[in-house]
Amino acid sequence: MSDDELHTIIIDQLDDADKDILFEMYAQTYTNAGQSLWFREKNELFGHERYKCITTYKDKSNMFKTFIIFQFKTKFNKISVVAHNGSSEGKEMMIKLLKTVLSIPGYVIEASDAMSWVLRKAKIPIIDSKHKIEEALDIQSNDPNDVIVMNDDFDYSNKNTQQYTRIFRDVKKQKIYESKETLFGTNGCVFNSPYNCNRECVKKSRSFAKKHKTSNSKIKRKTTKRKYLTF
Repeated sequence: MSDDELHTIIIDQLDDADKDILFEMYAQTYTNAGQSLWFREKNELFGHERYKCITTYKDKSNMFKTFIIFQFKTKFNKISVVAHNGSSEGKEMMIKLLKTVLSIPGYVIEASDAMSWVLRKAKIPIIDSKHKIEEALDIQSNDPNDVIVMNDDFDYSNKNTQQYTRIFRDVKKQKIYESKETLFGTNGCVFNSPYNCNRECVKKSRSFAKKHKTSNSKIKRKTTKRKYLTF
């Protein structure tokens, strides 16, 4: 599959029937993977101010097999939702879709648990330093409400390890969310538009990614301990 087979549309262009099907795919994918649902109904997902764009295949029938939703970052389109229809074909198409998109400069995904391991088995490169991770995710290095803590013992070839822990403090909800993640992607981009689902990468920014040529490639990192606020 090549990137010219892909199609990106504005979520607002979907009708309610399409949204019903896609939401069920989202709920099934994350529930079956043992992950909690951030969105409990379709209007929470498709009405969210951050999520405006969906990428799938040009053949609309394939949209109901797999899709991704991404949000805008300065140098990347950050994939925030990945889903398939539960079939073997849908799962296979989802992996192919991710491999294709993540080979294109300007796309990243934070992945944990099973999804992280699937992408590592597929030899998808990762963003390879704390500074680059913060830059890719638009995190200020001194932000006490969004903290990246690198894992010194991260091993790309070990499915039980993740690259870092992200600690996010939601001031409005008075909650702290903590998750273990790995950030996959290649180069950042200078885009021709900051907020357009079909924005184009007019120039690659410096290389963000580290490729792994062997299955036993282990990465050791120095971690700076940081304090963060709790309630």
